[in-house]
Amino acid sequence: MTSIVPNWTEIRGLVKSIQPHPNLTGYSRISLEVEKKSDVKGFKNLLANHTEKQISAIVATSALTEKKIREGDKLICHLRMTQNKENFINPESLEPVA
Repeated sequence: MTSIVPNWTEIRGLVKSIQPHPNLTGYSRISLEVEKKSDVKGFKNLLANHTEKQISAIVATSALTEKKIREGDKLICHLRMTQNKENFINPESLEPVA
């Protein structure tokens, strides 16, 4: 079995869409227009060379509700890539940007 290195990337971007995840109850798939990617100290940044301006990630729906994040909002979050190339957002890192 292949494992992936511990990794996090700080993403600043615009929320383009939010949809319920089709297979994971309590999670949403969020599409972000990336404005900036930064390293997170102590972790590998596997998205450093990612050139696409749109990125999709999975996040706990409760975190979006709690932080009042909607389509059209700007946010900052920490995102990690899993071994099956899915991106997950750390709900504790999710912050709206004014």
